[in-house]
Amino acid sequence: MQEDRQLILHIYPTLENTENLSLTPTSSFCIYSDAGDGYGKWRLDKFQMQQNKNSLEVIWEEEGDYDFAYTSVVVQVHRIQLQQAWVDEKEVITEGQKFECAKFSKIRVSN
Repeated sequence: MQEDRQLILHIYPTLENTENLSLTPTSSFCIYSDAGDGYGKWRLDKFQMQQNKNSLEVIWEEEGDYDFAYTSVVVQVHRIQLQQAWVDEKEVITEGQKFECAKFSKIRVSN
């Protein structure tokens, strides 16, 4: 979802019993971007969420040479109580169930 040149990622962790899970992939998705003409530069952003009992991670991998179209990223976490968040191993300030950051390689949140 895009709003004011912000990429808004809505994260929905599983509600299944994660008591005995080690960090395991639970879901993934991709965003494809290009100029809309079907030719030239393109971009594929791949996101993979991994979850265990007390935390979850989102890994972001990117391909292609099309420029990232957003000025920032807002991560909105659902279904769990967001306690702390880290972006590329640096703690960030959370506002309720969300936080804002730049492009990242990995985010981690604890509940």
